Amino acid sequence: MSDWNMGSILDRLRALGPDWHEKLASEMTGEERGRIAEAIENLPQPIAPFVLIVTDRDARTFSVEGPMVDDDPWSVVVVGAQGQGRQVNCHVPGGSAREDVEEAAHVYGSEYPDMHRVPAGSIVSL
Repeated sequence: MSDWNMGSILDRLRALGPDWHEKLASEMTGEERGRIAEAIENLPQPIAPFVLIVTDRDARTFSVEGPMVDDDPWSVVVVGAQGQGRQVNCHVPGGSAREDVEEAAHVYGSEYPDMHRVPAGSIVSL
């Protein structure tokens, strides 16, 4: 097999049939098995869901958005609000608060007692 892109590897596995994993050892050379194993190991790992804390310094409020796996849309609306002169920002919390809305709200509220939690989507929304 001279073309080692992911599509050709998947095609090769499909050609082996539904019991490809059993045939893999007997029908492929050691080099082929090694390259396929390496390609599988290098596949992008799925992103673990996370929450996003959005803060409004002018209003002294924060919201917890998510969980999500892509915060790009939120970054766009936060930057838009900043462009309108609002003191808004966002960040992903660390530790156990990273994936849990209530834990993130508790930790952030404890660290910034002068900030008040508002419902998700209240500061900026998609």
